[in-house]
Amino acid sequence: MNKVQKVMDIIICMMGLYEELKVGFINYNYSLKKNPIIKGDLNIVITYLDSCKSYVVQAADFLAGTIRKISLKALIEDKDINSELSGFVNYTIILPKKKGN
Repeated sequence: MNKVQKVMDIIICMMGLYEELKVGFINYNYSLKKNPIIKGDLNIVITYLDSCKSYVVQAADFLAGTIRKISLKALIEDKDINSELSGFVNYTIILPKKKGN
């Protein structure tokens, strides 16, 4: 990925985050409107991490992937997504301790 594309990706990501958090959004495909959740000032800082070096990023990837998989399966099988995801809350993720702790 060249530098221009990377900068464009960062700008698009920041705009999307700003819209969802500060402005709210409307999804016309699902007749869904979400109100903004941030009422005050909002400053967005984006940092890229190599997931193989960060257990936190690996955990976030795991959660996002699992939630997506459960949600898509529920949609395909015409089930309630919230009900299907409620069982996922019972999972425990154990991360390794930092050295020295």
